[in-house]
Amino acid sequence: MPGALSDILSSDDQYVYLRDMVLDKRGGRQEKGNPHLFTLTGFLDGSWPHRSYWIFGLRCSLSTGCSGRDRNLISGRLLVFNKPMIYGYGRAKIHWSNQLQDGAYRLFAIDSDQGAEQWTKKIALQVRAMLLADKVLFVAGLRADAGDGPVGRDESRGALLMAVSASDGTELAQYRLDSSPVFDGMAAANGRLYLSLENGQVLCMAGR
Repeated sequence: MPGALSDILSSDDQYVYLRDMVLDKRGGRQEKGNPHLFTLTGFLDGSWPHRSYWIFGLRCSLSTGCSGRDRNLISGRLLVFNKPMIYGYGRAKIHWSNQLQDGAYRLFAIDSDQGAEQWTKKIALQVRAMLLADKVLFVAGLRADAGDGPVGRDESRGALLMAVSASDGTELAQYRLDSSPVFDGMAAANGRLYLSLENGQVLCMAGR
């Protein structure tokens, strides 16, 4: 009997997606959908299991949830998108999952129609929350040496919110935070940015 693990649903004009499952708008199982954002470990899991990533594509090529052998899939620790552009935080490659083999952690932008990387930027943050608002990419997390990936939670390093140009990766602004952000804990609405922090605070920021 087919089963499924619960998770946040995503959708497009045709289908509803639950992890790697594809459903029509009436809940019927479908063999194939459209390229979409998904992860086998669930959108709420902030533990970052080894070799399991957020993916934008049709399917993962390995059971662990890694893009693996299919190099056409776009993957990262976090992804946001406004098609055709996909923005992410992760390594340049997914192989042995270390800096020697796969390069440093970085922000990147990929045109999914062309399959071409538009820009990439090393960043001195362990990014735990990311949001795209119009032409600005907001990222937040603990400070880290440029290119370092997940190294454990150490609040003594300090935390930052950074605004980056979605067109070329240029840093636009940065703001010091009192605590690291909750995993994927950022939202935007009506010209305001909302950020949940690990110390229990919720920030609301607006332009001047």
